[in-house]
Amino acid sequence: MESFTLTDDVIDSRTIDWRIAELNDLFDENGPTDNFGPEEHAEWGFLTQFRHDFHEENGWEDSEWEDGITFIHSDHFTEYAEEYVRECNHDTIGQMEESLPEWLKPHVTIDWDGVASDLKVDYSSIDFLGTSYFYRA
Repeated sequence: MESFTLTDDVIDSRTIDWRIAELNDLFDENGPTDNFGPEEHAEWGFLTQFRHDFHEENGWEDSEWEDGITFIHSDHFTEYAEEYVRECNHDTIGQMEESLPEWLKPHVTIDWDGVASDLKVDYSSIDFLGTSYFYRA
């Protein structure tokens, strides 16, 4: 599994579970090991509480969480929207950009902030360590 921090631009629910399991491995039959310090304890507590609260507030099933819910940092949402649209509509956008006359290309831009704003209609938001994250509802 790749590295993970609580402030990543994009966080997958499966990565949260992976990190919880990794932190759980720092326990033995006598409780926390020497590698389970205050930072790990705080992270473990936050992640397990976040997972629980998300399920309680949204009524999502474990299977939906395990299939993967993507949480997108609010400051990253415009970039995410551009990546998402380009990925889903690669041929269409590429053809549109290629079909423009050369003299017009420098003057035509896509309002990615506007696109992101339009996409937010399909997303809900949740607070994650004092920061808003969007996820697909």
